[in-house]
Amino acid sequence: MTSWMVLQKPGSGYRDVEGQCYEYPSHIPHARKIVEGDYLICTRPKKHAKNGKRIFGIGRIESIEEYHRDGVLMFKANYGWYRNLAVGYSFDEFGGDPRAKPGTQHSMSPISPEKETELLSTLLGDIADDADVRAQEEIINRNVSPSPVVIAASGSNNGASKFGQWLEAKMEVKGLNASSLARKAYCDPGTIRNIVSGKIKTPSKEMISKITNAINEMLPEEIQTDIEIDSEIDSSRYIIDFNPFDDSSVPSQAGVYVLYGPTDAVLYIGKSKNAQKRVRNHREKKWFVEAMVASGMFFSAEDDDERDRLERILIRFLKSKAWLNKVGRFRG
Repeated sequence: MTSWMVLQKPGSGYRDVEGQCYEYPSHIPHARKIVEGDYLICTRPKKHAKNGKRIFGIGRIESIEEYHRDGVLMFKANYGWYRNLAVGYSFDEFGGDPRAKPGTQHSMSPISPEKETELLSTLLGDIADDADVRAQEEIINRNVSPSPVVIAASGSNNGASKFGQWLEAKMEVKGLNASSLARKAYCDPGTIRNIVSGKIKTPSKEMISKITNAINEMLPEEIQTDIEIDSEIDSSRYIIDFNPFDDSSVPSQAGVYVLYGPTDAVLYIGKSKNAQKRVRNHREKKWFVEAMVASGMFFSAEDDDERDRLERILIRFLKSKAWLNKVGRFRG
């Protein structure tokens, strides 16, 4: 599956119907590469974009029609769903032009693989609470092509920690979204979103420091105390929540870690002298995609025997729930 940035010009002569379909001739670059299940990210020409916010909508292709008009072979991509974004985005909010060839004049361009996940996660996150979109996504994932990005309703952030609620308030005051803050903090946008939503309640001290420095704010003492109480097991051991797709979020210490799926189902329990390196190795596996792996938890354990014992206890306690351990595909 690929995502494409497409240009919509006023008076272009094409028979686009916003929210329904996007028409394009077969002879333009990339026209024959677009397939059902792809995402189309709609943009305005630079001169028509207010405050540089060129990205204004996103949709997913359910079917493609082929026909001739005035002797020209045409394609029409019909959306399974489409939504205008409540707030548009500029290219700068994603660290520059997200297309594979920045500055291209092509009206249809693939998104850079390095920026695709961040871009899709941000745009889809804006419409995650739309039940109709989620329903259509399930249909397209099942009948056409699975998406690497899961759209999950954010619901209320009542499950967020005091740190997550404090951070969300500061981001709103400073006009920051997850992507723009992540670039300042040198972390993955998913880490910021997970903290705000409550998936990450006890981030590492290093991650907290990176975020507070990025927003130039001191963490209130009561919130720091709250994090320490939630994360501490005893005087020498602690728990850290992490984003498995962000190296800077994963502890580099020795311990036992648990990987969870989008519904918080336990996928895998492992141990390592360096959890960050071990999780990084997992990312090379075919199963390590956002549709399957959503979050992680780390238990510190410096002693080898203690790690062995803790891993055995967790696997036995969770029994068949740790699916990847159960099937025995990814031991060690």
